[in-house]
Amino acid sequence: MVKMKLKTTKKILNLVLFGIMIMCLSSFVSAFGVGFPGSKLSLVPGQDFEGAFGLQNTEGVDLVINISVEKGAEYITFLEGTVFNLPKEGNIAVPVKIDVPENAEVGSKYVIEVLFRVVAGLENKEGEGGMIGFAMGQSRIIEVEIIEQPKAEGEATETPAPIGNFVIGAGWIILVVILVIAIIFVGYLVIKNKKKKSRK
Repeated sequence: MVKMKLKTTKKILNLVLFGIMIMCLSSFVSAFGVGFPGSKLSLVPGQDFEGAFGLQNTEGVDLVINISVEKGAEYITFLEGTVFNLPKEGNIAVPVKIDVPENAEVGSKYVIEVLFRVVAGLENKEGEGGMIGFAMGQSRIIEVEIIEQPKAEGEATETPAPIGNFVIGAGWIILVVILVIAIIFVGYLVIKNKKKKSRK
């Protein structure tokens, strides 16, 4: 009987501890949010894109956020650094610039993975008893697809067909028409004069 009670007590204690861990982890997960204008970008070779991550603090204490690039660091630049103070229940913007190499192949894809971690602040949260919180984090992935350079408006899709070293254009066509008319007119005059002479 005693053993049964001990086993039951241990199970209850384990469930209670598990519940406390879940509550703690859920509070860390909801500590802050990260947003970005789209998870996919379509850019041409050599193009750069400037945007910003949006950070939102849902806690009642100030947080310090550290940012690191886990993948694709050569394609993204943080214009104002990688450590930010996120005020309690406030929002900030983290400006970035994404650069596509000039020799990027059309159809290829670049993946950028960014990790945002809370490195300070949660230890000051009321009710935490001064205990330092876990360095929790959130990851964001941006996929950059390389597309073909779009043609400018009004850009000619066909070029005049070359003949030898010349190109047939509107000016040449007009000149040829004038020459043909002149030859026909001269031929008409010659024939007319011959007829007159034959009659005499």
